[in-house]
Amino acid sequence: MLFQSTTTTTIAQLLLLSLLLLLSPLHNHAFQILPQKTTTGVLLFADTETTTTTTTTTPVAAVAVERDFNAVRVAKEGGVGERTAGQQAYDQNLSLGAPRARSSKKDGASTYLTDSGKLEITSSVRTVEFEKEAPTRIEQMVDLLDDHKGVLLTSSYEFPGRYARWSLGFVDPPLEISGRSSSGQIRALNERGLVLLPLILEQMKELQESNVLVSVETTTKLLSTSSTSKDDDESDSSYDTILLQVAPPPPVGTFTEEERSRQPSLFSVVRSMVDLFRSASDHQLGLYGGFGYDLTFQFEPIDLVQERNDEQRDLLLYVPDRILVVDQDKKNAWEVEYDFKVVVNNDDTTTTTAGIDRVGSVEPFEPFHDNDDNDDSSSQFLSRDTPVGDFAKSVELAKREFAVGNLFEAVLSQTFREKLTSVKPSLLFRRLRSRNPAPYGFFMNLGEQEYLVGASPEMFVRCEYVMGDDKYTNDNSNDNIDDDDTPLLRVETCPISGTVARGADALEDAQRVKSLMMNAKEESELTMCTDVDRNDKSRICVPGSVKVIGRRQIEMYSRLIHTVDHVEGYLRNEFDALDAFLCHTWAVTVTGAPKTWAIQFVEEHERSPRCWYGGAVGMVGFDGSLNTGLTLRTVRVQNGVAEVRAGATLLYDSSPPAEELETELKASAMMDAIIASHDDDADATSAAPKKKANNNVGDGKSVVLMELKASAMMDAIISSSSRDAEHDDADATSSSAAAQTKNNVGDGKSVVLIDHEDSFVHTLGNYLRQTGAQVQTLRSGPSALQALTELIHNRQKPDLVVLSPGPGNPSDFGLSTTIDFLTNHRIPAFGVCLGLQGMVEHFGGRLGVLSYPMHGKPSMVSLNTKLLPSVSSTTNEQQQGSIFTGLPESFEVARYHSLYGIREHMPDCLEMLAFTTEDGIPMAIAHKTLPFAAVQFHPESILTSPAHGLRLLENALRYLNYNDDTDDDDDDDVDDDNDTDIKSDDA
Repeated sequence: MLFQSTTTTTIAQLLLLSLLLLLSPLHNHAFQILPQKTTTGVLLFADTETTTTTTTTTPVAAVAVERDFNAVRVAKEGGVGERTAGQQAYDQNLSLGAPRARSSKKDGASTYLTDSGKLEITSSVRTVEFEKEAPTRIEQMVDLLDDHKGVLLTSSYEFPGRYARWSLGFVDPPLEISGRSSSGQIRALNERGLVLLPLILEQMKELQESNVLVSVETTTKLLSTSSTSKDDDESDSSYDTILLQVAPPPPVGTFTEEERSRQPSLFSVVRSMVDLFRSASDHQLGLYGGFGYDLTFQFEPIDLVQERNDEQRDLLLYVPDRILVVDQDKKNAWEVEYDFKVVVNNDDTTTTTAGIDRVGSVEPFEPFHDNDDNDDSSSQFLSRDTPVGDFAKSVELAKREFAVGNLFEAVLSQTFREKLTSVKPSLLFRRLRSRNPAPYGFFMNLGEQEYLVGASPEMFVRCEYVMGDDKYTNDNSNDNIDDDDTPLLRVETCPISGTVARGADALEDAQRVKSLMMNAKEESELTMCTDVDRNDKSRICVPGSVKVIGRRQIEMYSRLIHTVDHVEGYLRNEFDALDAFLCHTWAVTVTGAPKTWAIQFVEEHERSPRCWYGGAVGMVGFDGSLNTGLTLRTVRVQNGVAEVRAGATLLYDSSPPAEELETELKASAMMDAIIASHDDDADATSAAPKKKANNNVGDGKSVVLMELKASAMMDAIISSSSRDAEHDDADATSSSAAAQTKNNVGDGKSVVLIDHEDSFVHTLGNYLRQTGAQVQTLRSGPSALQALTELIHNRQKPDLVVLSPGPGNPSDFGLSTTIDFLTNHRIPAFGVCLGLQGMVEHFGGRLGVLSYPMHGKPSMVSLNTKLLPSVSSTTNEQQQGSIFTGLPESFEVARYHSLYGIREHMPDCLEMLAFTTEDGIPMAIAHKTLPFAAVQFHPESILTSPAHGLRLLENALRYLNYNDDTDDDDDDDVDDDNDTDIKSDDA
């Protein structure tokens, strides 16, 4: 008998053994049966090296190592969560980026007056036959864009609650707005544009009177002769261009950080144009074009070190007067033509564009010629701006910055270049559209032999109005939301971070998705991006309205798979879509964090200016909406040279060679469209979608978890009976609790948040506003202390100063000086990360550097129960009178730091309230005699429970105060009503 066992050997086991023996030569291994007895009858094989020696072994059955296929717990209870983004989109009638419905269901003309009262607009709508005429018209437009200025935007990608399929485009617009740095111009491109210029000139002069512009001039560029007329009373009727110079922004510290987006910039000109044309009567008219990367320096100035082309524009937007719209999802298409009637100087002098032909200049595309006398000639041509291997060296430099906490993440990029000798931009667009479906496809002729052709996967900022609903907001003051009929401006973004290459088929895709989801480094990338994105919104959004509505969702593209988060917020009434746009410039997914330091690092270590890369493309609607995508996966064509730029998100965990390969992979699809002629070139001219196999999702599947799946149905049935009353009671309780929250510890209190150039400070401010407190954010430095001095002088001394996180060291921001100021003026302080480090150093402690930086990583913290005695084991009010009152003894938090307070060198005046569970790093401190406390983790991060983070900040407002400065009204729902400082409660 070949096999011996204490139990009967099954035929299946024998077959398995035979199969393994047959396969073993393929692996140069043999399987040796262990001479071991078993009581289970299961065979265990040992993998041994093959040798030439013949050994006789009597095989016996061995004990198998059993695998637990249920080791990962899968929840089968509950099943009740927030509604999905898709459900929300349906309930709120969100556009998913698609053009809003036509202004009239019937063909014909309608006229409306803009909100400014200065412009009368007539829109004439004509139905375009969807199946035949619409695709033909789109392809005609693609051909025209080789030679005519204009824009074509397309979305060929769907995602529930996020993206729909549509196309929108135009050629020969009447107006063009462009600018570089602080200089701008508004130019008429045809006679129809000339009609609008006088009114626009008056609008710009109003900006000059408001000190937003320092000069407004007119000149002629279209005609053979030119003249210039400055701001005088003599009007030059022959001008076709208005030249603008933006005033320099005021010094940092003369405005709060919440007001930063309203400082003078080229966006002031854009906002003025929107105000002139604004009307809710039409949803297609607006400004269309591109926003360059360098625009961010108007929002957050840095030291520029790269040499820039004086002719490179940072902004180019068109105002169209004829738009073709195709809604693939609704199978609807239409064309709308606009005529403008203007009144100048309110003197009843009217002019109109009616009857003037819609024409434009023709500038044929010029391919690359080796004998061109320019910088792109063959003697100067470089196929990439970064030599092979140098990108990996830059990654090493970034990792050094991560190690010491100067950066948490950074996005570096490199450019690849090819000559276009026979391929036109239109063919590039068709190839990309066919091979790389994306939610933000675009083809733009910017004039001056510059084109943008792209298939971007990432939304930048989208804003649209929805009807008010208290379920989506938590504004304690109720000043921003009156009732359910109040229109709210919703802002949403979809940060992308985490990338893996596509597999050969769906099965391999699934394996790669699994590896992506299990990779801690890729998860940290997205966590940091989303934390920073939430911070961008929190600067201007209603407190409590910024939410993550989609977490680590999978989006698949032609060559890559990404993990994506989906974040929304609702703007406060004093802000608009352009504020939302500016506050996000530029997305952390193309810069890094903290943003300001990351942008400076990018400027110093990339090999060439980014131009349009990392900026945005899309539209600013005259109805107040906005829809933009990041300028990624883009081919920039200029003077016959095609450039593709691609970047990688870098962390301390990054592998330099792998990050360089990632940039090459991302660029490969774009380079393929430039250099590779495929069989699908002919098919690319068709806009019709390819037919897919009609597979039913349920084919071959069995029905499982019937009780769980049926629970939603049963819930709908049962809820009509007795459970309705229970739910109503719960809702009433919830409403009551919400009402109590709106009269929380922060009511009537003021907080000053000192910003240490951080990318999380505004989320902290958002959390603090949810307590009812009034919050203003000041950039750190002498200006912040001056502003605090003025508040004190005006008897408006803040109840609390919060020292924000930040990069670098406490000395980089003069934190010791700030703490001296606060102690001298008896102002309580709460610190986060850098704030804690500053307190430790100021009071005589020492800082160390972690051997492994914790950036975007979760950790468990445990409270020091010797200092924070438990009140009752049966309640969650475990620590009385401290920043940790009401929090569990151990909970998970988000960490973003490299520096830490050394436990053995902590000054005697500071008590350590919490430590990391695994290695005892101090995570919270409190001063023994002063109302100062701080934490080394981020209470506002998505990795920290919002309930815990909010409670912590409420406690800081409640307990951090001087005895003799405390009012009697800040003891809401606290067991100990005595006014006291942090020391007496912790002792």
